[in-house]
Amino acid sequence: MSRVTSLPRLPRLWLFAFGIATPLGILSAGGSVLAQLSLGRAALRGAYLGILDWYLWALLAPAVILFSERIWISPTHRVRPILGHLAFGSLIAVSQLGLFHLINRVLIVGIAPDWNVFLVLAGRWFPIAFLVYWALVIGTHAAGYASKHKERELQATQFREQLTSARLDNLRAQLRPHFLFNALNTVSVLIREKRGQEAVDTIAGLSDLLRRAVRASDQQEVSLSEEIEFAVAYLDIQKKRFGEKLQVQVDVGPEASAATVPSLILQPLVENAIRHGVERESSAGTVGLRAERIENDLVIEVWNSGSGPGTPAAVATSTAGDGVGLANTRARLEALYGDKGEVTLSRNVGNRTAATLRVPWKQAEGTG
Repeated sequence: MSRVTSLPRLPRLWLFAFGIATPLGILSAGGSVLAQLSLGRAALRGAYLGILDWYLWALLAPAVILFSERIWISPTHRVRPILGHLAFGSLIAVSQLGLFHLINRVLIVGIAPDWNVFLVLAGRWFPIAFLVYWALVIGTHAAGYASKHKERELQATQFREQLTSARLDNLRAQLRPHFLFNALNTVSVLIREKRGQEAVDTIAGLSDLLRRAVRASDQQEVSLSEEIEFAVAYLDIQKKRFGEKLQVQVDVGPEASAATVPSLILQPLVENAIRHGVERESSAGTVGLRAERIENDLVIEVWNSGSGPGTPAAVATSTAGDGVGLANTRARLEALYGDKGEVTLSRNVGNRTAATLRVPWKQAEGTG
């Protein structure tokens, strides 16, 4: 923080006012000097009078600003504030002219103030002094409205961010119990099949997976490498159930691994690839993960060999008993990236079905 901004408000207002008054006073003094020289008169007097005039306004400006902030003119409150400014503006204008007359007569010229001279001065310059007062009032109101507009925009932005965060948290909350249910179902199948050691190993793997999920719960976005590790750990649990029937392929290069993606975005796609692909096939099936950078986007593909009858293999639209899937994924992408994120589905292309995610490219922190 700078020394100026750390000062109390009144000294800051004076510094600001004198900073503006100085160039205005110099310009006024220069104009007066040229006018006096053109008339063949002494030029010095015109110079100091121009600077004195603006410095007196700088001295009074904080009072005008503070009064304007207190007596605010708004569309719903106009009459009383305007009457208040008419009275206070007249007082400020007379005070400025009075100080000008006093300082000029006593400190500069060295003679006593003259009431009659002051009345002539006030009659001539009061309208201009009154206009300067209203210029300060208008400037204060303009700055105030701009500050309020900026504050409202900031509050609106914060509200949108909080709403988006709440929406994403809600979507991820839908994912966690659903994922846990399916993983426990795998353990149940292994126990029924009397594959005790594999069930124990699966529980251990599930425990590790849940720890990963808890770590990811505080982040809306993670690196793709972390997301791939989570998806592969989930697939390892599923392999306990399907054995050699489930094959896994991962094709993700170092550049793509360093990109940022929504946390837990791949797991529901991988899960549906198993449910609507591998689980329905009589022969062995493969679930694959592929990612690459294409220009300014990261493109991720979750695919499985074959196709489930009548339904998309890789991503199924959420049903009442599902709660995750295509709708959830699209909602998260929209909340995070707007129209710059998308998920599309292709079936039976090269004897495989694929869900393709496209998100804006952003490198994860600490991966450069």
